[in-house]
Amino acid sequence: MNLHHKRLLTLSIYSLEGWIPSSAFLLQWAGPLFRYPLDRVQLVRHLKRMADEMPDLFIYKAIDLENELVIGHGKIGGIDYKNNCGTLCRIPIGPPQRRGKGLGVHLVKALLKIAFEQLALHRVDLYVFDFNNEAIRCYEASGFKKEGLLREARRFDNGYWSSYIMGILEHEWRDYSGISQAS
Repeated sequence: MNLHHKRLLTLSIYSLEGWIPSSAFLLQWAGPLFRYPLDRVQLVRHLKRMADEMPDLFIYKAIDLENELVIGHGKIGGIDYKNNCGTLCRIPIGPPQRRGKGLGVHLVKALLKIAFEQLALHRVDLYVFDFNNEAIRCYEASGFKKEGLLREARRFDNGYWSSYIMGILEHEWRDYSGISQAS
């Protein structure tokens, strides 16, 4: 499968509306940022943050070049320009029948390339719920390492969910990807 990614400048993010089947999935994907059901008002409000002079987030879409369909989104957010770090988040693959085919790894690797080469970040981290084994495998296959566990950090229904923090440094990404340091 050929994938292409580009910065999300249009409201094609609306494709997300059909990819979020439940409040549990929405929390798993977006944390407390959105409320269920996900709608265009919430998405537009979120997109407006990219219009700042020094945006702290960039949203990308992954496009299947065989049929020009959007099959994923990813965000580099929480960008700290002083410390050259950011957070990868909100990486859904959809529609649901497209999941489990390795597309997430391609998208995460593309986002890391942008983070380290275009945004000149030194560190990228992410948070993933401890039960989301498919996502954890995807992130590990992209070079991320588990750095810690935030026990019972998010409330859902009558219980709590725990999250791993995972991270990768620029030199680790270069080593993992076989990319030499520019001189």
